[in-house]
Amino acid sequence: MNFINHYKLWSMKKKILQLLFLFFLSLPLTFGQTTDGGSFWKKLGIGAGYNFLNNSGFPDDREKPFDKRTFELSVKYRLTDKHSFYLMVPLYVDCSSKKRKYHKTDDIIPCLHRIWGTEFGYNYTVFDWKGIRVFGGMGFSYLHSKRDIKYLTNWDGNKWTDHFFLKKKYNAYGLSPQVGIAYRFQHVGCELKYKYSLYRVEERVRWIRSDGSVNDTYGGKQYYFESLHGLSIGLFYYF
Repeated sequence: MNFINHYKLWSMKKKILQLLFLFFLSLPLTFGQTTDGGSFWKKLGIGAGYNFLNNSGFPDDREKPFDKRTFELSVKYRLTDKHSFYLMVPLYVDCSSKKRKYHKTDDIIPCLHRIWGTEFGYNYTVFDWKGIRVFGGMGFSYLHSKRDIKYLTNWDGNKWTDHFFLKKKYNAYGLSPQVGIAYRFQHVGCELKYKYSLYRVEERVRWIRSDGSVNDTYGGKQYYFESLHGLSIGLFYYF
């Protein structure tokens, strides 16, 4: 049964990636055939940003796997002056274990927290004046988070002699309505955007002993909803 669920999840991810690839592959063929041979590339922009406010909107005791400030890599395509599409990839990695002198109470060591995903969306410009644009839109998002924690379990008076790993994986699918303001001067542009996202999250938990065996008594899989509201800033270069 677990194999079937893994296969269905992989098939869904594969179809999404194939559709996104075919969409961006078709853009130059569909919109690039004009009298100006470089018209497609002139509407294309690449950029990087930082989500400096990325907080969970549900004030409960549940762990927040995506409540981190992420870097964002983006590709934008302006179909017209009003309509544009984008593809954004959020990234976050924290793999530096806390270096501390072990003692009896120092038994929890974060080992890895990684976030990545993709978001495909559409924006509509509601106001445009001398390079200043106000826009609103909607994105469709997929996020993946992996978090590993090492628990030290046996202390012999001088050092820890045993441990186990708690490994958590999260897959989230959701919608992201957004509003923002952007300014462009020749080939360079900047953007400030507020986004509210609602996700359906799948959480999987595994307990792995120091000998590599898996403890199936604890852990498992569950589903719940999570929301994020974020404020990001980005810089873009338009060809």
